[in-house]
Amino acid sequence: LLQIMNCETAKEMWTTLKSTYEQASKSNIIFLQQKYYSFKKDPGDDITVFLSKLIEIVQQLRDQNEVISDSMVMTKILMSLPPKYDHFHSAWESTNVDAQTMANLRARLLAEELRLESRDQIKNVEALVAKRS
Repeated sequence: LLQIMNCETAKEMWTTLKSTYEQASKSNIIFLQQKYYSFKKDPGDDITVFLSKLIEIVQQLRDQNEVISDSMVMTKILMSLPPKYDHFHSAWESTNVDAQTMANLRARLLAEELRLESRDQIKNVEALVAKRS
């Protein structure tokens, strides 16, 4: 309201409002793009939280009419995973292109997370047994 208080015509008000909110929108898009391109999986986040955070950024960009394909999102997901998922990345690349969907990627990442957690639990038990021996 302060921006248009001194405007004398409706056209001047519209021009002022448009200019103000277009700048805010462009700044927001740049901010969201920076978040998207710098996004990585936080060590404390599980796969579900990681994917939710990324999809939220993607949806905010799409709400600003930015074009982000599912292929771009899947690539970003793979690039944002920690090194312990490197073998998963290779396995995904060898998957049939028709099977490379967001739903399939999510399902396979969740399965991989369970496998890695199980492996880590086994290693912890083995280490505990070795300490006691």
